[in-house]
Amino acid sequence: MGMLELEVSGIKREIDYRYAIENPRDIFHASVYVNDQQQLEGFMISVKHPALNMLGPCVARTEAQAIALIRQELERFSGSQVLILIPMDKRKMVEQMYAWKAINVETHLNEVWGNLPVLMVSIYPVFCRKLAKQSPPV
Repeated sequence: MGMLELEVSGIKREIDYRYAIENPRDIFHASVYVNDQQQLEGFMISVKHPALNMLGPCVARTEAQAIALIRQELERFSGSQVLILIPMDKRKMVEQMYAWKAINVETHLNEVWGNLPVLMVSIYPVFCRKLAKQSPPV
């Protein structure tokens, strides 16, 4: 998971993923997207708790894979509301969220020093990304 995230977004949060998979508080769930060769192409972690229902982080190579992961994890939240951050430059994802009757509740902006890295598809709660290990500049 960490290597896929590093490849897609330039960060790696393996400690967070281990914690979510171990799930000591019984609030996390994870879905994965694998290709025909059984290689990991994407994953989505969600949290379901009385204080917060949230999808993410999610890492995927394509928007279609991210949409499939979102749909899979949404089944866990049937009948309740859930928070997810969608990258606004991923038009297919945005359009699908509106087709599923999602509503905007807030907008987040990212700041970068230097050039903005091109991300494939990466959805993350903003408070987690700050703790990630950044990859060295290329």
